Amino acid sequence: MAEKAFGLSRLELATHESHTAGGEAVAALDALIARRLAREPVARILGEKEFYGLSFVLNEATLVPRPETELIVDKALAVLKGRVGATILDLGTGTGCLPIAVLANAPGVAAVATDLSERALAAARENAQRHGVAERIAFAQGSWFEALSPPSSVSASGRSTFSHEGRREGGQSLARCEEGSSHLLPSWEKVPEGRMRGAATEQDTSADRESPPSRPPPSRGRWDAGGSGEMLPNVPGNTSPLMGEAGRGCATEGPFVLIVSNPPYIESDAIAGLSSEVREYDPRLALDGGPDGLDPYRTIAKQAPRYLKPGGWLMVEIGSGQGAAVAGLLDAAGFSGVSVDKDLAGLDRVVSGHHV
Repeated sequence: MAEKAFGLSRLELATHESHTAGGEAVAALDALIARRLAREPVARILGEKEFYGLSFVLNEATLVPRPETELIVDKALAVLKGRVGATILDLGTGTGCLPIAVLANAPGVAAVATDLSERALAAARENAQRHGVAERIAFAQGSWFEALSPPSSVSASGRSTFSHEGRREGGQSLARCEEGSSHLLPSWEKVPEGRMRGAATEQDTSADRESPPSRPPPSRGRWDAGGSGEMLPNVPGNTSPLMGEAGRGCATEGPFVLIVSNPPYIESDAIAGLSSEVREYDPRLALDGGPDGLDPYRTIAKQAPRYLKPGGWLMVEIGSGQGAAVAGLLDAAGFSGVSVDKDLAGLDRVVSGHHV
């Protein structure tokens, strides 16, 4: 807090210990100390928190990233090793710490991140810009998979109907980025004022098709393409433009290679008994997992297979006493090789499953 109040680094504080602090700086430190005495967490006072070696901006709609969540990043990077062009999905992204940490350590990977809170997405967008991955991540607002369009049906030609506008600064053409096979990759064309428009249409192999495909219904989610802050209407087909660095574009879609999530998992009635640092300063939306703390896992386990590629993975953080219950939900949803990993404190922390 002294670093923030005095505008000095830790080293500078040590080397300036004989200097007299100015009145404004002392008053600023006193104000910060008063906030801490009111049990406000230090990370919220400072407005940021380190996670996986990166500093993440916080706001009132986000949780404070915790070191035990880094286990998901470790496991995700192991799955993604060597998979250039892979796309991951983070459900309930908050600060964006999970996908951003992954992208920062996996240059060939892109991500889609969802959250119900627009304020949380604002923090995630800022963090994506801060760490240089904004052009490889798209944000969608909505509840869990409702932020995405339903997986579209695939025609005999292997393509589906889709149209989307994405925002691109500059005039470079966008290359397509593939990881394995994909039933839809948009073609990109330049449009005025540095914007790029992608348009892909169903290419049916039937020569005698009598009528064009009907337009799919609009989805409930909203997209922010490329972390620009401009919320765009979501599109059918679970597709978004993800733009690569140095003019390299990456147009990706579900199904995903990996889905990760750190959902709310506190039982509703238990929230009142949490420490004041959590109860009074963390958003309830990010804490309340329903009567038994498992409501988000039921939704995620049931719907995730529809959005995963064959051979894809689902990884979720859990409360320390939820390992068996969440593993059971993944088993019941048809995942194979379901495992429960412990954190450095020896507590159950991450449940993973393989979609076959």
